[in-house]
Amino acid sequence: MFVVTIHQLRLQSGKFVPCAICMICAMFSQLGIAMVQARTLPAGRIHLDQQQRHFSRGLSVRYSAVQSIKAGHTGAVVRVDVPLCTPIRGSVVGMTVFTRNERARSSLRFGHSYSDCLWSRFTFARPIRVRTDQVFSVSLKSLSGEAPLWAASGAQSNGDPYPRGSGSWAGHVVNDFAFRVYLR
Repeated sequence: MFVVTIHQLRLQSGKFVPCAICMICAMFSQLGIAMVQARTLPAGRIHLDQQQRHFSRGLSVRYSAVQSIKAGHTGAVVRVDVPLCTPIRGSVVGMTVFTRNERARSSLRFGHSYSDCLWSRFTFARPIRVRTDQVFSVSLKSLSGEAPLWAASGAQSNGDPYPRGSGSWAGHVVNDFAFRVYLR
């Protein structure tokens, strides 16, 4: 016997209705048929897939800075946000998102200098596709001007804030960089 929770969905009118997908799952469970939850995102909408938001320091993107990430869903990587610290006006940073077979590139020119860490958005006109549990990587590199710092979570002794991946800087393993990955 399977137990299925039926979620209530709120319509724009304010009325609540049972979720149709949950109703189908409930029907199949009564017949003794287990259904596997699909982990593919609905088409057209952008969803936060993976994130590591904790940071206490930054490492220069003048050197190779890479974070490996394990996809939670199947979809296209259309946006990655990262906290960049102390960028200088006019500097340009490039981001590459890649798997073994695909890569997508984006760049960002800073319009202002600032001395703090701010989340910066990189979008991809030709995004790569990832599957659930597929490992892919995000790489940041200074393309021109002064190199900002990519915020990282600090010393390894503080634990591993993102155990589904790891950070690498100038060829050395570091604790995870901060990021937010969005899929469509």
